[in-house]
Amino acid sequence: MGWEEYLKHEKIETLQVSARSRKWKRIAVLTGLPWDEARELGRFLRSRLKPAAEAVKPAAEAVKLAAEAVKPAAEASKPNDYEYNAATQTYVFRVAGIARNIVLSTDRVDSILADYSNVTGKPATINQVARTHDLPRPVVIGILRALGKTHDSLPFTEERLGTASENELRDEARQLRQLDVYRKIEQDKWREYKRDAEKWRAFREHTLEPLKRWFAERAPTYAPPKIRIRKPREPFTLVVGLTDEHWGKRGVGGYGRETQRTLYLELIERLIGRVELLGRPAKIIIPIGSDGLHIDTSGGTTTQGTPQDVDGSPLEIASSWVEYKVEQIDALTQLAPVELWPMQGNHDRFASALMTEAVRAWFSQRQDVQVYGTIVDPVIGQLYGETLLCVHHGDKLRVKALSEVIPKRFAREWGLSRWRYCFTGHYHTERDLPQRSDLQIIRWPSATGADRWHVEEGYDGSRRALAAHAVSPTLGVVQAFNEPVTGG
Repeated sequence: MGWEEYLKHEKIETLQVSARSRKWKRIAVLTGLPWDEARELGRFLRSRLKPAAEAVKPAAEAVKLAAEAVKPAAEASKPNDYEYNAATQTYVFRVAGIARNIVLSTDRVDSILADYSNVTGKPATINQVARTHDLPRPVVIGILRALGKTHDSLPFTEERLGTASENELRDEARQLRQLDVYRKIEQDKWREYKRDAEKWRAFREHTLEPLKRWFAERAPTYAPPKIRIRKPREPFTLVVGLTDEHWGKRGVGGYGRETQRTLYLELIERLIGRVELLGRPAKIIIPIGSDGLHIDTSGGTTTQGTPQDVDGSPLEIASSWVEYKVEQIDALTQLAPVELWPMQGNHDRFASALMTEAVRAWFSQRQDVQVYGTIVDPVIGQLYGETLLCVHHGDKLRVKALSEVIPKRFAREWGLSRWRYCFTGHYHTERDLPQRSDLQIIRWPSATGADRWHVEEGYDGSRRALAAHAVSPTLGVVQAFNEPVTGG
């Protein structure tokens, strides 16, 4: 979108000041733009500003430039005083202790008062105002004293109060209050992100790393024999949708871990039989994590604390999952080398990270099993010839979001590819989702059994299956496989 027209905006100076301090909400109020467009406008204005060393002059230089436009302070009638020029829409401040006069636009003064007044919520301190508006602290104090303003004052100058109607002032105060609410929401989000980052850092340092070292010291060196099959007519990679397995779920009809182990090994064996007709894949990609575990805490709940029906203690479920996953990987390595792609799930965000590192360490002595990427990344992607392959669990980023995030996050790979795919899970149902921005999103089904909640809510009617896709480096997805669960 072209933003050049805003360079002629009547309040361009205030817009540039707001852009320099990243006050997108302020830009939205001044221009009437939606928040996201105001942010883009702000970034455009920032790109047009001179480098910080030139655009934001030191306080002494700023005062010197202001003095060239107004009378020297020696002619001022008294300290901490000001004059208002209606023709140029500027204020001239005479501040005690400052040798030169200070000239500010009306919009900039309004912005200072809005930040300092508690009408908008929690007011900014003198230091915060000084940093935001690139002014020395003594200058800010002098301006506020000249205008006779405290935290309890209205965020309007006497000139504004004399020219604006009561309704206009009420609307402006309401908008400023809304901006403060938005600011607080953003601050709360930032604090939440910071807490999550600290939790993850502690989890990695005190749990993941010691576990990796423990497994690496005891990693076995065996390797299952390879199946003898012909070379393929053309090379391909097999992407297998082992997602949303919910290991440890206590389902209806006696469904549990033993039932699930037998079921999934049977589906993998049948899938291998079908893929053999194409020949040996170059490699096999399977997700690891992505609600592989049904629970995430010692209390038997998901990451967000939702209680679940389980078929054993949390410790039994977690420890048996490693053996269960190793059996699946061993079965697939008979066909081709396996590459594990970590995927964050909403049931097992932390436990799956732990289990991923356990599996990584288990296969650390083998060359035919590798882990690609980390569980920290919400989207994993890789360029395969002219085909971009990505995976995402499917709970956080929907179709529109994925079509915007993936081209940015994998910009180089996107530019080099002709075919782009993202495989997701989460909903336990197979579906080709609407294509946006040349990204095809394929949702995998799940073969796991239904628990009591899914039956009561009517979500147990979806076809259970294990899906896989053969991907050509030059032609994209060339064949889809679907191994349904038989026998109910």
